[in-house]
Parts: sequence; C-alpha cells; structure tokens
Amino acid sequence: MDIDLTQLEEFEMIYNRQDAGLIAPTSQEFKPKLLVPLSSNKCKTFALHMGFHELHLDLNDCHNFETVIFGPGDFTIGSKRSHSNVPSAIQSSHIRHLTLSDTWLCVSLRREDSTYDEILRLMLEEMPLLESLNLIRTIHQPHDVHHSHDAPVQKRPSTKPFPNFNRLLIEGPSIPMASVLPLLKRTPFLTDLTITWPHNPSQLENFMKGLGSLDENGATNIPEEIFHRIMWIHYLSPQDARGILPRRYHVHKDRQTRFYALPDFQIARLVCRVWNRWLLNDFAFWRHFCIKGEKSLAVAKDVLARFPTHSFHIRVRVDHVPQSQFWHPPPSSEDVTDENEYAVGLDREDDHENENENENENENEDQVEEPEGFEDDMYDDPWPGRSRRLVGPWVDEANVLISSILPRCEAISLHLPTQIIHHTFIHWACLGAPHLRRLLLEATDYDGRTERDTSLNPEDHRPTPPPLAPFLRQSPMLTSIIIMNYHVPAGLDDDIGFNPNRLDELAMIYDRGDAEIISPN
Repeated sequence: MDIDLTQLEEFEMIYNRQDAGLIAPTSQEFKPKLLVPLSSNKCKTFALHMGFHELHLDLNDCHNFETVIFGPGDFTIGSKRSHSNVPSAIQSSHIRHLTLSDTWLCVSLRREDSTYDEILRLMLEEMPLLESLNLIRTIHQPHDVHHSHDAPVQKRPSTKPFPNFNRLLIEGPSIPMASVLPLLKRTPFLTDLTITWPHNPSQLENFMKGLGSLDENGATNIPEEIFHRIMWIHYLSPQDARGILPRRYHVHKDRQTRFYALPDFQIARLVCRVWNRWLLNDFAFWRHFCIKGEKSLAVAKDVLARFPTHSFHIRVRVDHVPQSQFWHPPPSSEDVTDENEYAVGLDREDDHENENENENENENEDQVEEPEGFEDDMYDDPWPGRSRRLVGPWVDEANVLISSILPRCEAISLHLPTQIIHHTFIHWACLGAPHLRRLLLEATDYDGRTERDTSLNPEDHRPTPPPLAPFLRQSPMLTSIIIMNYHVPAGLDDDIGFNPNRLDELAMIYDRGDAEIISPN
C-alpha cells in the first residue's frame, strides 16, 4: 500500500454491493498491516464493513479512534493484549461512537458463563468516553476462541455511572431484554433509546415495568421520548406494517386519534406513577378529545384544566335520536336518553381522569349570556332546553365548556341531531373561533323535512337557514369545511359567512338514509 496510513484522519472501507467483489488479503495479513499504523494520533474515524465474516477486530486495535463502524465479523473486548506501540485499551480507549453490525461480540475470559449483561458492562467500562452505541444483529460469544491465550480480565463490580453515554440502539432478536436493564441503571443521562426485539407483548411488558421501576427508584432519569419510541416500535408499528392495525390506532396518520382511550395507552399508565405522570402531562396524547356523554365530559374538563393555554381538536358525538324531529313538539321529560345507548363505541373511554374531580355543579352553569348585538329574532331556538331532554344535560354543559375555549380551538367536529347543532350555533353566533382551521358538521337525525316537502305548501314547513353565517364570519382562519346531511350554504359570501375561494377543502355530503340536507330552493 503506497499510502502513509499514519497521516490519515479518516479511513473507511465499505462493501455493500451484491454485484462486485473486493480484492483483499487474508484476514491474517490484513489486520496487523492495516490497524497498527492507523492507530496513530491523527486517525479519528475507522469504518470497516467488508462483507467477509473471517475478519476480527480487537478493542485494543482501536486505540485512538473516536468513531468505529465494524461488521460483519468478530469484535473482542476484555483483552489485555496490545501491540508494542499501542497502550492498553482499558486505560486509553478514545471511542465515542461505536456501531457493530452482524457481529459476534467476543469476551476474552477463561470461563464459559459470560452473559450479555457483563458484555455490555465491559464495553462501557473499557470505553469511558463512549457516547453512543449501536448494536445491530449482534450475537454474544461466551468464550473468545481467537484469543484464548490472553490473560483473563476479572469482573470488577461497580456502580459508577457512565456520564457521557446518552444514546443506545439495539436491533435484533438475540439480545435479552433483561440484560439491558442493568446497563440503564448506570446511564443517568440517557436521552435516546431504540430497542427492536421480535414482538413479544409479555416480555415487553416486563421490560417496560423494569424501566418504570428504575426511574421511580431514582436509578436513572428516562425521558418520556424513550417510552414513546418503544410503544410505537413494539405495539403499533408491527401491526401497521402487516395491515392489521385499525384506523383509530394510526399514531402518525390519523390525526383524530384519541390516544388516551387506546387500550395500550391505558395499560401503560398502570405501569407506575412516573409513567402515568408522563402520559398525563404529554399534550400530544390529549390534543384530540371527544365528548359523547357524562364520563367523557368529565375527562374533557380535566384535560382543559391541565392544559389551560393549549389549542385543541374537539369532537362532540350523539348518535341518531329517534325523537328529534325538528318541528315536532318536544318529548316528555321521561324521554331522556342514556349515554351508553347513543354513544358511538369507537373505543373504551378513559375513566381514570376523574380521581381529582370534586366539582360542585352550579345550576346557572348551563346559561350562556348572548353578547351584545346578537339578535335573537334572526335565529329562534324553537324548543329552548330541548337538547337536554333529548340526550341529557351533558349536551348543554359541553356547549358551555367548548364556548369557553372557542378562541383556542383548531378543529371542531359536531356529530349531533339537527336541532342541537342549531342550538349550539345560536350560542356561538357572536363568539367566533379566531384560530379555528377545520369545521365538520354532521346531522345524525331525521327531522321530517322530506315528509313536509310533499305537502301542499312545502315552503311553509321549510326550516329557517341554520345560524352558521355569524359564527363563520368570525372564524377567519378556516381552511376546511365539511357538511354532512345538514345544510347547503348557497348565496353571496356575506350570506353564507365565508369566502369559498380561501378554503383548501369544502365538502357537502349526503350519505345517510335518515337525514335530508337543508338546501335552497
């Protein structure tokens, strides 16, 4: 080789193509002639990914390297052997970033019982400056057959932390989960943990409990991002890749997911108090919430109290209410529906949020004062308070609750009977939502409009236009409006309350057999 290897600052030799071969010496000639001159004071990066499995690398041969990438082959640690001009690696290893791929981890010990726990411990003890470690499809070998003549290195039990270590990636089925926990006890500044084992829920649950126990006992400070990554990799991503993941579980795709109602999320909250605190205070899990009854209303109140300045995406759902024919007389007070009868069963509602709820409800809480300048005559509420009798008092309470946070709502979806939608927008007419970007309205009832259209004077029975325009005029940031089975906004921009030209999405859909659209002549 005509190159003066002692003058190199970086040396990489990578073979990753299937249609070409490298002309290389045998491993016996390769290592001493190459690694010794590279272990100079100048060469900081060493990458050897050659593709032949007979290569071997000893940690002592990586004397002054700061970044090492190696594989496939054998990587030996725990050895006292060194070249004459290379000091012992135990005392002088400068490696900061180590990546081993398709590699046998060999320990130079004269016994057959070395475990993965010990291998990981030795790696960090012999590389005190190590910041990141990537082990990709690595297999540990209890006894190093290549260097069996070396002197044994006795195990040195220690609780000294590794202050520089902050990133660990382990990928492959051969590394036991339990072997990683002892390492985490000594890595208090770990900020990035990626572990991909074969999907095994019971084994993973034990590992997650172990993580929570470590943090709860003060052994290490595991950031919440680590849990999020593990949860995605093991619980959700494998199912998503196989196409068996329900749509409501798409963490990265379905932006309307109620994370707090997912069974896996609820199970994770039970791991320990620390994890429960993480999940309760991570706004990403609570941005989208749905109100569909008394229990979910209590959850919504708790969420809003925990995040008083955040912007939310809100859904309010009531299934079809047979009695809610818009112009018919209101039903008796006995016809109060039950939440479980009309709630949409997308997933289990989280009922753990009510532990600290001890509120005295005010009878006047459901009363909303209309701002000055609002004309009641424009949009009459034909049956005031009827929504309470149709589906229960929680509807009016939800109306009041959402009214209080309208200025910071980013998305609102209302899946309600026609009259309740009318009632809601009568209350919101002079409020507006200055930060609202998406609005979805779906009427879930049949209100008798089709029947009356066939009468002698159908115009006399046509309901007045919904009170949408006053609300939409005060929501200048709207980019998406979807209206289902409810209303066709037609006329001048001032009449319908918005300019269609500034919308990215405008949809009017009629796909229900039990509802008709309120449309112009």
